[in-house]
Amino acid sequence: MKLIVICNKNTASVNIGKALKSNYAELPESATILELDANVLDLDKYKKKFDGLKPEIIIVLSSHASKANVDSFSIHPTGNFDTNDLGGNKKELSIAPALYLRTGLIDIHKHAKRRGCMEYQITIEATHHSPTFNHPIIFVEIGSNKNAWNDKLAADVLADVVYDLIAKTARAKGISAIGLGGNHYSPKFQKMIETQNYAFGHICPKHKLDSLDDKMILEMISKTIPKPEQAVLDWKGMNSSQRKKIIDMLERNGINWVRT
Repeated sequence: MKLIVICNKNTASVNIGKALKSNYAELPESATILELDANVLDLDKYKKKFDGLKPEIIIVLSSHASKANVDSFSIHPTGNFDTNDLGGNKKELSIAPALYLRTGLIDIHKHAKRRGCMEYQITIEATHHSPTFNHPIIFVEIGSNKNAWNDKLAADVLADVVYDLIAKTARAKGISAIGLGGNHYSPKFQKMIETQNYAFGHICPKHKLDSLDDKMILEMISKTIPKPEQAVLDWKGMNSSQRKKIIDMLERNGINWVRT
């Protein structure tokens, strides 16, 4: 089952959901919409419900907020490398479906261009916030202000993206990998997705690298699907001590790595 989650306490989630139901009269039989009277960061409260549904993929429709207040489309996996200030479990990750993330990012570009919505920035974000489920899960988001959350055209774009994700029987193929370093918006890893056929699952940004230990590195690998072929290091997106620590952990655990 491919599960689309609409959270009725989140404006963008509701509006993307409305666009999906309005623009696509029928969803594939394999897809189900789950509407919850909740906010997007409260999904851990519904863990038993999600576990009972046993979804192949969970796609959460959501807003994105940032201090920059920039109009944007974003996509990312969930989990926490250290604290759980935004919900979920401490030092625990959900399953990151690398090919869904790659396909979603590519489709955002396609549908934003098709609908004439190219003024929105398009980003893949590092892994962050709740929920922490043992299921493949991604967030697709409109940011970063009330005008954008209520922009019907932006909602239409992400409705198109979500429909493609649930309707396609094959994801865009790519080299499965995890990313280490760089900032929260992962521009180097995004460029590798867009130009070098990469598919990133979990991404740990520079400001979380000091929290990584062997257990978390191995969890980044075990909770990215398909199994990553390599770890990619944003070489300039980490300091020298972080670089040494990360390389030592990767080599100690037999994980192939490359730099970008």
